[in-house]
Amino acid sequence: MKIGSPAWCQMISDGISAFDLKLDIDQMIQLATHAETLVQWNTKVNLTSITRPVDIAVKHMIDSLIPASYLHQSCTLLDIGSGGGFPGIPIKVIRPDIKITLIDASRKRTSFLNHVIRLLKLDHARAIHIRAEELIKDDGFKNAFDVVVCRALTSIDKFVQMAVPFLKKGGMMIALKGKRAEIQEEINLMAGPEDNPASTGLVRNHTCSIKHYSLPFINSERSLLILK
Repeated sequence: MKIGSPAWCQMISDGISAFDLKLDIDQMIQLATHAETLVQWNTKVNLTSITRPVDIAVKHMIDSLIPASYLHQSCTLLDIGSGGGFPGIPIKVIRPDIKITLIDASRKRTSFLNHVIRLLKLDHARAIHIRAEELIKDDGFKNAFDVVVCRALTSIDKFVQMAVPFLKKGGMMIALKGKRAEIQEEINLMAGPEDNPASTGLVRNHTCSIKHYSLPFINSERSLLILK
C-alpha cells in the first residue's frame, strides 16, 4: 500500500467513519501530502518512528483525527509538543474553521511543521519553536486558547499544569493516551491525597471524562482524556 493510494485513503475514510467523521477529496490529498512530506523529511530529521504507510494511516492520521468531533466551531487550539504535526495538522485539515498553534522544542521539527502548513495552504495555522514553559511567559498567550491538546507527551498531571495557564475561562484540555489501565492508574494518582496539585481538584469536581476506543484495523487500545 502506498501513501495517497485509493486503498490508503479508503482505510482512513473507513477508520474515521466509526467516529462520525468525514473527509472530502481535497482534505484526503492534504493528509497524503502531510504523510509523504513526513517520510521524506524523516530521513534527515527525527520526526517519527512510524513510517509504514498503513501505520501512518492508522496510528498517526486516524488517531489524530478522533478529537476533532469534540471541538466547537471556530475554536482556538494549542498543540503542545506537536512533533511531526500530530494531532494538530490532521485536526486542522478536517476542521479548517479552527485556529491552531503548534509548538515544539525542536527547531528542525517546527521548520518541518511550518513547511507543511505552507504546503497544505492552511490558514490560521502556525508553528513556534518554543517550550510551553517559555511560551506562557508571553502575556499574549495567557488565557488565549479554547482548547489545549497533546498526544503521548507527558503524564496527565504535568500536562494539566502546563495547559491551564493557556486556557480561556471554560476551556478544555484533551490528552491522547494509551491503554485503559494506564490512564486509570494516572487518574487514581491524581485523585489521591488532598494536598495533591491543582489537577486533583479537576478530577474531584467531575470535570474529567474518558473516552476509551480501539484504533481500527489494529485493535490497539487508546484513551481520550477530556478535562474541562
